[in-house]
Amino acid sequence: MTAWAATLTANLTGTAKSNEFLLVQGGSADFSSAGESSLNVTSGPKMTTVILTAVIGVEGNSIHVQHAKTTSAGVPTTLPDPFGVINVGDDLKCINSFDPNQDYAIRLTGVTYTVDNSDPTDPKLVRTPLGGAVAGSPNVIAEQIVGFKVGAWSTTYSLPKKTGPDPTASGFYSFNSQPDYANDWTSIRAVRINLTGRTPPNSTPGNTVSTQMISVVINPRNLSM
Repeated sequence: MTAWAATLTANLTGTAKSNEFLLVQGGSADFSSAGESSLNVTSGPKMTTVILTAVIGVEGNSIHVQHAKTTSAGVPTTLPDPFGVINVGDDLKCINSFDPNQDYAIRLTGVTYTVDNSDPTDPKLVRTPLGGAVAGSPNVIAEQIVGFKVGAWSTTYSLPKKTGPDPTASGFYSFNSQPDYANDWTSIRAVRINLTGRTPPNSTPGNTVSTQMISVVINPRNLSM
């Protein structure tokens, strides 16, 4: 517990993304009608995000922290939040009755996937933890990768593009979330990943490099909380 508190304290010098937590009510009064008015019953757990501002210290089996205030509706004062979890118009947020014995405080972390072309003879798909630098020590996932893209099928962007020959607009995936569907993750119904690889180059005269792209579509069963 002490080591974790020290890590949280060290992260305070980083960006807001380094200090963002997701609060999820999984069993407290705002999620269950037990002992409360039926007006508190919801179709799913409420959640919100907060940014840590201070670590007070270890108290028993807990770590006492302070975080930036949310509005009376449980919404972060700045939308979207650093990771874009909470957007304008989302469902009811976590407001009160947070029970450490039943609910969850989840530290959010992120990674960046990029194609490292620093060595043109061997481009690599790499994964870099949040706060790291691509030029530093990223994790190499695969070599001879020249392209990597992640797109989303959104009810906001994709659905309006349906036509008679393509009634579900299956060919329309957005690869630019901000202008296409305003980072509204609740509108996503499928995710598409494009990966392009090639054969290693060699010095044989007249030899060509072959490239091939593969795509996979992921249809999450449930994207709501």
